[in-house]
Amino acid sequence: MKCPKCGTNHRYRDGMKCNCHYQFALDPKSDQMTDGKLLALVRGASSNGTYYFTPHQLYTTYCSRHRDAGCLPAIAIVGVVATVAVLMVPPEIKLVCVSILLFALVAIVIAAFVPSSVPPRSTLEKAVQKYEGIKGPISKLVRSHRLADPPPDWDEPDIYDYGVERVLVVQRDILVDLLVLNGFHKAQRTLIISGGGYPTYLTPVAVQVLEQNSEMPVFFLHDATREGLVWFEQISKSKKLPWQDHAKVDLGIYPDDIRRIKKLRKLRPELSNYGLEIDVLPYAMLAVGLEVAIEERQSLGYLLALRDAEKEHAPSSFG
Repeated sequence: MKCPKCGTNHRYRDGMKCNCHYQFALDPKSDQMTDGKLLALVRGASSNGTYYFTPHQLYTTYCSRHRDAGCLPAIAIVGVVATVAVLMVPPEIKLVCVSILLFALVAIVIAAFVPSSVPPRSTLEKAVQKYEGIKGPISKLVRSHRLADPPPDWDEPDIYDYGVERVLVVQRDILVDLLVLNGFHKAQRTLIISGGGYPTYLTPVAVQVLEQNSEMPVFFLHDATREGLVWFEQISKSKKLPWQDHAKVDLGIYPDDIRRIKKLRKLRPELSNYGLEIDVLPYAMLAVGLEVAIEERQSLGYLLALRDAEKEHAPSSFG
């Protein structure tokens, strides 16, 4: 176990406390996770502490770094045996031995490219729960309702400090937290609320800006899940806010988009019939994609799938 505090490779048999007095929270045998590995996942999901992130984004990082390591020792063993065969076996059988070993090596390498299994989400969730119970909350890990109450010094005119140019309605409350805590609302001059009216203190402001500016567009962000698609159909036709005469743009993501986005293949989306939550996307990818989607008034899923298609068919820079 590598100590997150001093970087020492601490032997498991020496107990759960490092010589630097760091107390390990996770037991690699029972928890199938170490403190160092969990904190590395946190750094990956947060881009080294740059962004707030959700449990879905943490799991995406977990899947992206998961490897079925069973093939690696086999490749090493075959390589060693092949070297010995070349150097030591009699010439008359050398060709046969090398051919067999090369065939085995090719088979193992091909197997290494077969999609790996998806690591159990429960393993990560239990490790996070245990770690936070001992070490305290993980920095920048977002769970819903951080913004349920206005800040102590919040004053309604403050919302205009960044000049609201559009309203973004998201499917789930946690998406409000994710975008607002990362400053997306200010960078994009966007008032962000959930379809359920969270945070409640912004709903009257949303009503006001929509009534005052009939040209203000309303954007909707939803998951690629069945619940997300139903939500969009219902909310875009509802009268929760006075947006009936406003331009409405679907920024959401759909199962067909998930199917084409290479970044998500490690999640094995086919196992859920390509129904995934939108915040499985790494935050930087989500934020940049939303920025372009808002400007071009296209769905995020369409733009991400189009980007991957363009990359696939782009001419090689190596000629």
